Amino acid sequence: MNDADQPDSHPSVAELQADIERTREELGHTVEALSEKLDVKGQLKGTTDQVKANTTEFVSHTTHEAASRWPEIAVVAVTALAIAVIWRRY
Repeated sequence: MNDADQPDSHPSVAELQADIERTREELGHTVEALSEKLDVKGQLKGTTDQVKANTTEFVSHTTHEAASRWPEIAVVAVTALAIAVIWRRY
């Protein structure tokens, strides 16, 4: 007698229903993943938001850094101007 002839070798209705439910769930996840990959507009929106956030952070940091060095920049500029004026006189 082989396994197909034994009564326990066939799945029960409950097992079949559970298998169908698992398959539907896996299929739902697969369709969702494919939809996300094909959603070019959504991907661009996410990328645009990330670039905007990075740019805002960079500008904020750079502005703060420049403002904290303003006295140094002013001293260098005044010194360069003074050297230029002295150089022209001689």
